[in-house]
Amino acid sequence: PYVVFSDATLHEMARRTPRTKAEMLGVSGVGQVKFERYGEAFLAVTRAAAPAVAPRTVPAAGPRPRTAAELPFRAKDGKVIGDTIRGTWDLLRQGRGIPEIAQSRGFTPSTIASHIAKLIEHGEVDDVSPWLDDLLLARIRRLAGDGPLGAIGPIKEELGEGVTYEQLHIARAYLNRERAQD
Repeated sequence: PYVVFSDATLHEMARRTPRTKAEMLGVSGVGQVKFERYGEAFLAVTRAAAPAVAPRTVPAAGPRPRTAAELPFRAKDGKVIGDTIRGTWDLLRQGRGIPEIAQSRGFTPSTIASHIAKLIEHGEVDDVSPWLDDLLLARIRRLAGDGPLGAIGPIKEELGEGVTYEQLHIARAYLNRERAQD
C-alpha cells in the first residue's frame, strides 16, 4: 500500500473517512494526480466504511466558533500542515522520541522521521540535536557536497551502521533548508 499512499496518509484517510473529492483532497498526501489515479476507488471504500451521517444543521445564531484544535495548523512558512504531522509535532513538543511516537501512533519510525523532516522543511523544527550530534551532521554535510541533498543511499553506504535512515531523512531536510536560506 505504501506505493500508492504512505502509511500516514492511509491512517488519516481511515480516520477522516472522506466522502467527496474535496474531502479526499484535504487528506495530507492526496494530491490531484493521486486522486485522478486512485481517488474514486478509495472514495468507494471510505464511503462504504463511513457511518451514515444526518445532514448538519446550523443553529439560527450561526455556526459555533472553531476551537484552536479544529483550525488548520499553519507552519512558520505559512503552509498548512496536515493533522497527521501535527499529531507528531504535538508529541515532539512533549519531549517524546521517535520510537515512542511511532509506537503510540501506530506508525513506523521511518514515517515519524518523515514527519519531522516535513516540520524541519516548514521551519517548525530548528534544532536537530535530539537526532544528530554535531559530528555526525558535519560528516553528512561533507559527504553531501554542495547544493541540495537528494538520494541518501550513497551517504548511508559511506557511513554504514553508524547512522540510520531516520537520521539521514532528518539531516537531508535540515541541510536542504539551510542551503535554501543561503
